[in-house]
Amino acid sequence: MNLKKLFKILITIALLALGGWIVSYFWSVNTADAVARLPFYVTVLCMVYVGLQILKRLIFKSQNWWDWLYYFGLISVMLPAYMITEETVGVYSLLTDYGTLFLIIPALMDGRENTKRK
Repeated sequence: MNLKKLFKILITIALLALGGWIVSYFWSVNTADAVARLPFYVTVLCMVYVGLQILKRLIFKSQNWWDWLYYFGLISVMLPAYMITEETVGVYSLLTDYGTLFLIIPALMDGRENTKRK
């Protein structure tokens, strides 16, 4: 296995772990305050996730159609923080619960692509 393929696998695993950690936070909270005021570690996880995505694009130069899906996940993290109220907590809780899954989908698709035999 060459170094580039190993590095791609490591980035995929890291993206999957970071996305899973972010999803687990949003699935464990259901109050407006918990969604509007994110803990510092969740913000750092999101920034590291974006940094790994940028690094992946710089190193591998190839883009697949699913590489853009994580933007939906990031929007579902950021948008409710500014728009949630006590009356709309149900809607935005659903948005964060299912929208953050878009952080995991690109990593799963990359993993599937990595395991294909050529």
